[in-house]
Amino acid sequence: MTAAEVIATLIQARKNRRLGQDRVAVRLGKCGRSVLRWERGHCSPSLEATAAWAEALGYRLALVPAGPEPDGQEPAP
Repeated sequence: MTAAEVIATLIQARKNRRLGQDRVAVRLGKCGRSVLRWERGHCSPSLEATAAWAEALGYRLALVPAGPEPDGQEPAP
């Protein structure tokens, strides 16, 4: 999943919950403009901010193994 897809998912989650950008920003301890700028692509949130944004909307960021490499070998740890 790309960063743009993660942000699109978070935008949709916010809208599905009928939350305004300001309300999400308050949950994150940020100003409302921060969420607006992230959603419009004017700037990118840090990994920590993205994780907090996801948690504020009932999501969690996670790293999962990608599975075997194209040559059939397991990825290196």
